[in-house]
Amino acid sequence: MQIEVKVIAGASRCAILPLNEERTSLRVKLMRPALEGRANEQLCEILSKYFGVHKKYVRIVSGEHSQRKRIEIVPPFPP
Repeated sequence: MQIEVKVIAGASRCAILPLNEERTSLRVKLMRPALEGRANEQLCEILSKYFGVHKKYVRIVSGEHSQRKRIEIVPPFPP
């Protein structure tokens, strides 16, 4: 599954705001600054909790240095 995310780094609190009912477009507020990948790291942590998967299954496909990002969430396959 791929989702569109608009990131607001350096916010006073963390929050995820769905922009549509399918949860394919989100606005995410992060407390960490957009320096040295800190905000991207926190983004993956927060999205993994939100979607109920381990953070290794959440990756940034595009927009690593932008506010607008495309995120891919790959659920683990059963053994």
